[in-house]
Amino acid sequence: MKKAIVLMLVSVFLVLVASSTYGVTTLFIGKTFEGRGTTTDYQSGITDYSGDISNTVFNFTNISEIKKIKFDINYETGDFEYRPQTPSLELWNVQAGYPLVSRDKGLVYLTLGTVKYAEYSDVYPKHKATSPMIGFNIIGTPTENIQFEIDVQHSIFHGGSTLYYTSGSSLDYSSPEVTAFKVKVQYNFSDTLGFAIHYQALDVRIDQLQVDAVDLNTTAAGFIYRF
Repeated sequence: MKKAIVLMLVSVFLVLVASSTYGVTTLFIGKTFEGRGTTTDYQSGITDYSGDISNTVFNFTNISEIKKIKFDINYETGDFEYRPQTPSLELWNVQAGYPLVSRDKGLVYLTLGTVKYAEYSDVYPKHKATSPMIGFNIIGTPTENIQFEIDVQHSIFHGGSTLYYTSGSSLDYSSPEVTAFKVKVQYNFSDTLGFAIHYQALDVRIDQLQVDAVDLNTTAAGFIYRF
């Protein structure tokens, strides 16, 4: 309930900001119908906890009328279906993009942003990872009603990663190698309403241990609203 309330408040805030400031804005809210994730114990590097993911995806995309600068906020919240415990997860992906190519049928952006992943559990290890990201974002409009978006990001500079144990102790690691990939395909019923499929993958690798600490893949379906 608490997450739903926070999500609703953030949605209302972004809608108000978008309607008063920018021209082209899309809000997507969907539910995962296919999700899988694996997280690895950093200390041993071999103990994997795998499970299906059931979560809600919230995506806010805004392209300003001035120079077509793009802002994107992607938020996922849900649960791993581990046994016997069900850890929860949160994934924030925030970025801004500057257009390198601008055509009637498509746009290509250079993007800068950040990824923040957090996993919570009373039994299994808790993972946290944060990293600044750089990448490219492609938006294509092959027909009047169909639009697709491809987004690829990779970590730059130094981020941080932490593993917490049930005992309260923790291990801190620097410079996680983070890769994020997103694809969204949407069909517009009208100028304001549409349906979309949203796929996102996240990989967090710890350089010191040479292990994939987090590996997520989620596919969600939902509706979009354009302002």
